[in-house]
This record gives sequence, structure tokens and C-alpha cells, in this order.
Amino acid sequence: MKTSRICAVAVSTLAIVGAAANAKADPPQAGDSKGTILLNTYHAVLPQLIGDALGPTKKDAAGATVPRVGRCTGVGFMDPQVKLDDSTTATAAFTSTVPLLFTYTRTDNLVNRNSNNSYMQGGFAVTQLTAAGPQVDAMKKVDLPRLDGDRAWMKPNIGATSKYYFLVAASEDNGQNNNPQVVAFVYDKATLKPVKITNSNRTDSLLKPTNLIELSGNNDNQQYGPHSIARVQGLDNAFVMGVQRNNNNAYVLRTDVVDDAANGGVKLEVKYLNRVIQNAQHCRPDVVTNSADGKTAFLASVEANNQPADIGVRLLSFNVDTGKVIKSVLIAKSDPKNNKYAVQPNISDLGGHIAVSYQMSQAVRGGPNNNNGHQGGYNVSNLAMFDKATLAPVGTVMQNVAPYARHAGATGAMWGETGKEMPVVLSTGGSATGTGAAFLQVIPVDTTTNLLGTKDPMKLYKVATYSDVAGTVVRGKRNPNNQARGFLYAQGGIPNPGYNGGATAFMPEVKTLIGSAVQGYTTPDTAKLAARESIYLSLVPASWIAGVPTVPGGPTGTPGVGPTGQPSLTGPLPRVNVPGTDTSPNAQPPASVIPGGDSPDPNGGAFHNGLDGANSGCSVSSNGTSSGSSGGLLLVGLGMLLALRRKQEDK
Repeated sequence: MKTSRICAVAVSTLAIVGAAANAKADPPQAGDSKGTILLNTYHAVLPQLIGDALGPTKKDAAGATVPRVGRCTGVGFMDPQVKLDDSTTATAAFTSTVPLLFTYTRTDNLVNRNSNNSYMQGGFAVTQLTAAGPQVDAMKKVDLPRLDGDRAWMKPNIGATSKYYFLVAASEDNGQNNNPQVVAFVYDKATLKPVKITNSNRTDSLLKPTNLIELSGNNDNQQYGPHSIARVQGLDNAFVMGVQRNNNNAYVLRTDVVDDAANGGVKLEVKYLNRVIQNAQHCRPDVVTNSADGKTAFLASVEANNQPADIGVRLLSFNVDTGKVIKSVLIAKSDPKNNKYAVQPNISDLGGHIAVSYQMSQAVRGGPNNNNGHQGGYNVSNLAMFDKATLAPVGTVMQNVAPYARHAGATGAMWGETGKEMPVVLSTGGSATGTGAAFLQVIPVDTTTNLLGTKDPMKLYKVATYSDVAGTVVRGKRNPNNQARGFLYAQGGIPNPGYNGGATAFMPEVKTLIGSAVQGYTTPDTAKLAARESIYLSLVPASWIAGVPTVPGGPTGTPGVGPTGQPSLTGPLPRVNVPGTDTSPNAQPPASVIPGGDSPDPNGGAFHNGLDGANSGCSVSSNGTSSGSSGGLLLVGLGMLLALRRKQEDK
């Protein structure tokens, strides 16, 4: 494989690479209690969410029928998320069954009414994680009602109450105007049928989504997009959202799902729609709600008068009952005079602290969209930690954190052997090509010093074989000038019902998991075509039995070892004869190579580095082109681990 970009410290010596090529790993043995546990990633395409056949087609030069991917056709599936149903009734059953919720924008086979040739619609799905593993073949999939307009169901998200699924997105089909605004459907959890919203602004709330901006009483007919959602702490039925108004302001919105049996449905009570940052171009506000008092939430957002972001990244706390800002701090300053711009923030809850990841980007002059685009430029991922009460910085900023610099995401979780779990930031990154992999880097917090630990390649987990944050997905969105992006999210804290379940259980050594819904191609052939994309479920081990060394494995649909030693969905994880990961938060790693690569040109199919995965930012622009390659080295730095991964993936 060929490495196209280096996005971290210098590569280790060739002697280490040579050692990697020569290292051997013992074959997995059923029930072997010795050696190092190989923490494989469960990774399988969801059978009902394969996008290859979705959407319009065309004839190629040879007369064959091939997918037609372009503006507003979608890409099969895009912007997927997996969420843990953490409602009151669901958590009570976690020892045996864990419901996983999927939400996404999908391509439809019929063109939308009142649109400029758009095929995009919405959907969601539910599957169960049991002691026997994810029940993906029994997954329940729901296509949302057909909506009108170009942007029918964008920036989708989902929450759950004890009785209902609460689905939100931005839609032009909102009953007010053709500006997309925050809308919602409510579905019954038992029947998966839509529920009447008794105070809806729509005549039929079973077929048309309810406009939450209209219900707020403050609708100014502008665009509103929900970029994040979080449950109000301690409440089963209340949610807050980080919302972007137009391309200008950051808002917080709270909605409670309230039973209204007397009128045959539910009410959506919008408690507030409050502006929290006035100047916030292209802000994508990200929100979390965990706090000591249960009344405080936190939001990270770009603050900017112009693009590229000329002010920086802001962190604020607000009251979940009123939506009023408590504290607000500019935590990363842009430096336009020196061509440095702080962009793309994500917020992570670490229990006693907040972490914010962001990119420092460089604009390259002469690009499309009058330098207001999303292509090109030097891009460095950063991570900083803050005190929840004061929002004061804790320790220093860590650089080069993300597996890929472009469109990196981050979330908080717990990680480590049972009894010694520590808070961590999960820095996620996917290929900008659609032909490269997705990775998750674990950054621990030292609970003794309350400082961020080190970045260690032995804590880098491969999440997916194919992923796409800026290739085909760019072609399928409505934004002009290639300025769309794909999203790669992680969900921590997923309990594993198979824990301690013995030889027939799913990952019996693993107590909790990290989940991700990854948009990607199903085969190398669809990757070559830059065709439609599907959704994979990836589950990375997060905590495991104490006293046994572990090492990251690779993505596979058969992470365990069966009775005769064969790869299996269930059964103990493989044991290998290699050194284990040093789980201490301050483990000193060798240097690493981070994957990168060029991306498909949305207008042609050639490859160019204006959409490069490791060297470009979302709020900058570029005019360079090349015919580059899409490869990426998994990892260089620890020879045995590299050889081990090669052995796993060759099976």
C-alpha cells in the first residue's frame, strides 16, 4: 500500500518496518487462556441498508446500467448515526438486550415532488444487540414518508423515550417555506408506526413532519439545521439540540415529547429557541448535557463573521431549563493575518471535564466558491480539555490527534480493563476517498493529574474497511462547489450482553463497546465505480476483562473463535503471541503514519488533491489537481501490530 500524506510526527526507522514484515502471530485457538487478546472490531454491512440498488441509473459508454450519482440524488445512504436507546425502559433490559438505533438520509428511486431533480429522503432502523451478537438480519427498517423538495431530510438525528422514537432533521417540506427548518416525526416504539402530533403545524402529522421552529413561536422564515441532539439529564422525554441558523448564528432548542392521550397522540412542546452566538458562520454547534447539577449543558461552535472562520471556536455552558448562557469562552482563536483558522469543533463529555476537538486550517487562495469553499489547505487536528464549572483550560492543547485531519470527529467514552476504566476522547476519522478505511484513536485522560494522556498507535482501532467523508458523498448533496461533507460519529458506553457469557457468547471478554454507523462501499468494485454507499455497523471493544493484555485487531464480521478454531460471530476473541497495549494514559509511543489520500472529483470521476483526506479543511479552498492514489498505510510504528493486522486481514 502507498501512503499519500503524513499527518503526525516523523516515521520510525526502516528497521521497525522490517521487523513488522518479519513478525509472526500465533493462530487463534478456541478457549486459549494464554496470550494477548486480539480486540477485533465487529464490522458488517446492514443487510437492509445496502445502497447499491437505490436511486437513479444511467447507461455507461458500453451500454451497461450504472448508478447515476449527482447533485441531490444522494449516494444510497449518507450521514448515518448509530445511537444507544438509553431511555428508561431500554436501560432496564440492558443485561439481555440492547436496542441500537440508526438514522440516515437515503436515496429514493422516485424523484421528489417540487424539487430540482432530488431523490433524497429519510429513514431509520432498529436492531438488537444480544448475548449472541448484533441481530442485523432481524433489523427493522422504516422508510419515512415521502417529502417534497431538494433537501427533504438532512442532518438526521434520533432520540428515544420510554414509548417513542423522536426523529429530527432539516427539511424544506416544513409547512412554512422552502427554507429547510428543524422538523420532527414521532414513532411508536412497539409498532414502529408514526404517532399523531396533536399540536403540529401540519394537517396530517403522520405524513408530514412537524416544524419545531414554527412551534417555538419565533419563526422568522430563515434556515435552521439541527447539528446535534442530547437528552436532558434525568428526563426520559426531553431533548436539547444545537442548531445552525442560516450560515450565521448558533442556537439551542429544547423539545419535550409529552403524551396527549386525550387527543390521540403526543405534543411536541418547544421550551425555547435561543440564540447563543450571534456571529457563527458555518458553525455546526455540538452539544452535551452531563453536569454535576443536572441543569447545565455545554456547546462548542465556530464563531465567525466570515469564511474561513475569522474569530475561532467558542465553548459555552447554558441552562437546560431556560436555554440561557451561563458562561462563554473563546477557546481557540483564528489568526487570519497568518492564514490560520480554527474550525470544525466537536465536544466530548469526560465526566468531570469537557474536551473540544477542532482543526487549525490554512486557506489556499484561488479556490472555488470565492475562497468560501471547503477544499484544500493545511489542516491540523487539535484537542483541548476544560473545567466544566469555569470553562478554564486544563493542561495544554494536543496536536495531530485525529486519524485523518479532514472532517475529524470526537466524542467522550470510558475505556480500559474492567475496574480500571478511564475517561477517553474517541477521535474518529474516515477516508476522503471512499476507498480508504476509517479509524478511531483513543486519547485517555490521566485521572491522577486530570490531564490529557498521550497519543499512542497501540490505541488506534480500525473501524471500517471503506469509509467516505468527502468523496461520493460530496457529489450527492445539494451544496454547490463541492462544499458538502460526510459525518463519522461514535457512540460510547454500549453494554455487551455477551460479557462473561462463555464460549457461545458474543465477545465474552468485552464488557462495553463503542459503536459507529459507517457510510461506505460494499465491495472493491463499487468503490472503483464511486457508486452508491451502504451502512455498516462497527463495534469496537471499549472495556474488557481485567488482568489480560490486549491489542487492536481488525474489522471483521467474525470477531470470535468457534469450537474448532474457525472465525465465528460468537466465541472468545483470538489470543495471539505479541506484546499487549500499554493501557496507561501516558504510554510513550513511537511515531505513526496517519492515512490519507485523494478523493473523487464530483464533476468528473478523476482524482484530485483538492479533496484530500489528510491535508485539507472544511472552511478553506484549493486549486490544485492531480491524479493521485487512494491508498493509506494502516500503521507504522509498532512492527508486531502491523504484521498481526496483516495476518488477520489476509484470512
